[in-house]
Formats: sequence, structure tokens, C-alpha cells
Amino acid sequence: MGAAASTKGYTKDQLVALVSSAYASDTETLTISQVSQKLNDKERAAAKASAADPDAGEVESDWKAAVLDEPLSRDDRAVALRAIFDSLDEEGDHSISRREYITTMVARGATWEEASASFKAMDDMGSGRLTVAKFDHYIMKETVELVRTSFKEMDLADGDRERQLSKADVRRFLLQHGLTKDQAMACWTEIDANKNGKVNFREWRHWAEEKLTGLVVAAEQDKAAGAS
Repeated sequence: MGAAASTKGYTKDQLVALVSSAYASDTETLTISQVSQKLNDKERAAAKASAADPDAGEVESDWKAAVLDEPLSRDDRAVALRAIFDSLDEEGDHSISRREYITTMVARGATWEEASASFKAMDDMGSGRLTVAKFDHYIMKETVELVRTSFKEMDLADGDRERQLSKADVRRFLLQHGLTKDQAMACWTEIDANKNGKVNFREWRHWAEEKLTGLVVAAEQDKAAGAS
């Protein structure tokens, strides 16, 4: 029995990028059925990743806005983080205990397991309390991880991990995240600052970290606000 047709909608640019990513090389030949199967496999893998880490799905959905919007300034980030922290500091003592955090998050719609795991990720020293400084450190750690995983995804897309990205790698990745061809090319111009046609991790991080900090902050704002 042939592969079931995908029911997910794609723009023309996204579909071109997806089909391109199905091929291991420019010379590989695939049937329509094989391409369809590879696209279905890609969707299933994405769904599985989202189910394993729901927050990752929320972050991915806002990639386009994060890339195209003005980067979050240091002052704006500090204000946003303080607002999130204060909304969780219901005792008003400028620190958040594990019990306080979990109780607040569960009341806002999270499960106990989700709240407990989130607190553990932020309290990496295991002190049992969160401060604004810890919260800021967590945001930056999550941002760097997002930068690292996105670089790795692009680097592995063509099946040859070179630890450098080509224009095609970056363009394909950005198209898959909803950018137009012109927007993707404008981003490439910014990323490839030395104009050598290749981007290493340091160059990608220099561009992406500033862009994606706001994305991670927004995800934490949504989490703190709860489902309502």
C-alpha cells in the first residue's frame, strides 16, 4: 500500500524546501511516492518531537516572527523577565520556592510533572529557590540551546556534517519556517557578514542568539500566563 498523502498545508516556498530536503544529493532520483513517504516521515518525526517537548513546538511556531522582528534589547529583556518573575513570586519575597512555583503553575493549567520539570531546569544548582539571576541564566541557556540545535539541523540536512552552512542550507531552513525567498536571502546577507559563502557556528550564533532571545522569553511569558 502506498504512503498516505499528507494533509498538512504548505506554501509554495515551504514545499520546494521540503521536497529539496527529501533528496540526499542533487543526483538522487526518487519517485513521487518515495518523496511523499519522506515528507510523511518528516511530519511524523516533528509530531513526535513536539509531543515529547510541547514547549519546543510553541517556540518553533514563532520562528518567523522572531527572525523578522527587531531583536529584543537588553533593557526590554530585563523588563520582560522581571514581569514574568514577579507574576510567579506570589509571596513577594523576591525569590520563588519549588512549592510556590509548582503550586502557581498548576493553578494556571500546567500539570504537576510539567511544573516540576520546569523548576528543575531553572534551578540547575538544586538550591530549591529561584531568583531573577537564575531565571535570566535559564533564558540565555535555552537560547543558546536553540541556536545550537538549529545549526545542527541545518548542518545535517544534506547528510554531510561539515560544521559549516551553505546558502542553500540556511535558505532551506528559513523557508521551512515560513519566510519568503526574499526574506530568507535578506537574512543570509546579514548572517554571512564576511561574504565567503559559508557560515560557521560562531557566525550563526552571533546572528541568531540576538534574534532568538525574544522567542524564548515569549515562550516563558506564555508558560507563566497559563492556558487561560
